[in-house]
Amino acid sequence: MSNKVMPIMFGSTFLADKLRKSDRKQWLTMLQSNRKGGVVKATMGVIERTGTYEQLGEITTPTLIVVGDEDAATPYAKSERMHFAIAGSKLAIIKGAGHTSTVEEPDQVNQVLRQFLESCA
Repeated sequence: MSNKVMPIMFGSTFLADKLRKSDRKQWLTMLQSNRKGGVVKATMGVIERTGTYEQLGEITTPTLIVVGDEDAATPYAKSERMHFAIAGSKLAIIKGAGHTSTVEEPDQVNQVLRQFLESCA
């Protein structure tokens, strides 16, 4: 099951990078160590939860939406939809990253976070 989750959590660039083989192995090991009951409950929570899209227009605080350009779990189109629903929000695209962009491209994520926080100060 964990091998099926990897392409959902990580982008193709990370999954194909020969230099990141040990990183992939570490993450696969962590995924495999999760208790199956907990994984099922977490997955069902995502599937069965009530949508919140209608509430996004109520957000008035500075908002940054970060999406990997290889994100299969929350593709760019969904992130863009959130961005348009939240007035004044900013949308940052992380190149070569999937859903776990903080692991795959931490330098890019840190850069967009730094820029966003500086713009809020």
